[in-house]
Amino acid sequence: INAEYMGMMCPKDGEAPDFYKRYVEEIQRRVVDNAKAEFDCIWREHEATKKPRTVISNQLSDKINQLDDYIRSTSMFDVESTRLAVMHKALPKTLLQEVGIKEVLERVPEAYQRAIFSNFIASHYVYQYGLEANEIGFFEFMKKLLE
Repeated sequence: INAEYMGMMCPKDGEAPDFYKRYVEEIQRRVVDNAKAEFDCIWREHEATKKPRTVISNQLSDKINQLDDYIRSTSMFDVESTRLAVMHKALPKTLLQEVGIKEVLERVPEAYQRAIFSNFIASHYVYQYGLEANEIGFFEFMKKLLE
């Protein structure tokens, strides 16, 4: 553990550092936002199809996993402008402000970066467009994501 990590993440005299507090708050907000996006998608799908919500939840998970796998099999991650745009949105702002995108990406193994990249795109797309999402919707989604 280096001094930078100790100063940012480890309590001193029983008090958590300001960075740690902000980081935890942001992660908690993201968890709530993701849960809300999933709930809203399940609700919309149930209203449209009357399928049981548990079935819809499983179908959403399957669709996200399939899209995640497909994205990983493409060269999307290798396009630097696309990778940076997605990572700026996928990574915690608190971390990016403190350390910077370049440093974060140098420290995070590429396999993890690829997972963050593909899962962020897949989950956000599916939650926004639902189970009937298609290629044209994906194109529109990516256009907005990269703005």
